[in-house]
This record gives sequence, C-alpha cells and structure tokens, in this order.
Amino acid sequence: MRKGVLSLCVLAAGLAAPLSGWAADTATPPANPTISFELNKLETHEGGCRAYIVVDNPTNATFQSFNMELYFFGTDGIINGQVLFNFAPIRAHARNVKGLYLEHLPCDAIATILANDVQECKMDNVENSDCLSLLTVSSRASAKFSK
Repeated sequence: MRKGVLSLCVLAAGLAAPLSGWAADTATPPANPTISFELNKLETHEGGCRAYIVVDNPTNATFQSFNMELYFFGTDGIINGQVLFNFAPIRAHARNVKGLYLEHLPCDAIATILANDVQECKMDNVENSDCLSLLTVSSRASAKFSK
C-alpha cells in the first residue's frame, strides 16, 4: 500500500511542476520578463481622484527608480492632465499597491490613462534605457490603462 501512495505523490508532483510557473523557480527567469501595472481602482478623494495601481514584479530585479510619465484623457479624447510618478521601490518577486493622488482631477473625468514613457529606470543599481518594454498594463477600473 505504501508503494501506491508514493507513486501517487510522485505523479502529483510531476503534474504540478509544469503548473508551478516561474515564481516558484527563481533560477530560470522567463524569456521576456515583464512587470505588470494594473489600474485597480479610481476613488474620489478630497477634490481629486486617487488611483490605486497594483505593481507585480515576478522578476529577479529590484528597481530603485521607476519614473513613469502618465497622461490622463477624458471621454472626449482630450488630455486632462499629466504626471511623472516614481513607482519605486519595486522589490524583486513582490506585489504591492501604489496610491497616486490626482489633485483637482475628478475620477469621472478620466476615461484612459496612458503610460507614455518611463523617464528614469534603475534596476539593481544599473540604469536601463528601455523599461517601457518591460511593463504590461491592464485595468479593473472604469478607465482604460494603456501604453
């Protein structure tokens, strides 16, 4: 009976390994590592809007700076505002939430947020010139998030 239980455990471990993903295997990064930025929620706050952005970094890199240039478009397609926001620090293998307060910009005036550029990006204390290509964006909020 023990042999059958052991075989079942080995089979289960063999089936689970392909599903475990890269997060469990830090020695082998994915071919195209990405950091995801999710616009999770827009919330009216003291005459403005607070955007909650979930940052998920499954990579081995720690970011000491990640200055992203964001543009805010209304439903008419006209730019309502722009901000340069430093999302750092972004720890390796970590997920966290960044709150971005947009003073004097009501949430209902935001239809789309554009991640236009990454002005400064330093990972593991080394400057990187193309961090925009490392990020993916998505939205759970009423506004779209694009790059």
